[in-house]
Amino acid sequence: MRKTLCMMIAALMLFSLEQSAAMAAVTAEQEQKINPITATEQEAATAEISDGEAQADSTEEPAYEQVVFETTDLDGSTVSSEDIFAGHPVTMISLWATWSVPCRKELSGLEKLSKSFEEKNWQVIGVCLDAAENGKAEKAGRILSAAGVTFLNVTAPTNINRILPANAVPTSFFVDSEGNVLTDPIIGCDPEKYPQLLEEIRAAVDG
Repeated sequence: MRKTLCMMIAALMLFSLEQSAAMAAVTAEQEQKINPITATEQEAATAEISDGEAQADSTEEPAYEQVVFETTDLDGSTVSSEDIFAGHPVTMISLWATWSVPCRKELSGLEKLSKSFEEKNWQVIGVCLDAAENGKAEKAGRILSAAGVTFLNVTAPTNINRILPANAVPTSFFVDSEGNVLTDPIIGCDPEKYPQLLEEIRAAVDG
């Protein structure tokens, strides 16, 4: 009886260890593609946002408003959405953060995508959510340089949670030349989703 009980306990312990390993593997795979944005990180990135501009509930169907903002690039020069979007039928806006490994992994791929957009006069821009924090703009610049990124990157505008609501990074939105959101965003570092989505965007722009 005692021997049987010991065997049962050992089996249960082995099952528990296998389950823990499986869960860890799933978590690791998810972390390769996406980083949730914590409340603290949201507060740091949007410290000047009022309560009325709080992050949308992820369970609600998002209703995107026109993307209009004014902010600075990573060198501190003032830029506006009107100037950035003008003349470009499609702009891909990638929300990222310096602390996110999936964001950093995605940068070189976004640079290649940006180059492929040039013939259509489309473009990619990055919005670094933590660039306004002390010293983070310089860090963002070093990360971008190491990845060979040449497309425009800006600091997060104070109305970022209202115009581009996201609960994780990286998240990418697509807008037209007037800042109207064309499709639902891509959440996470998931390049295999781009071809199908780009076809949908092309159809929306041409239609």
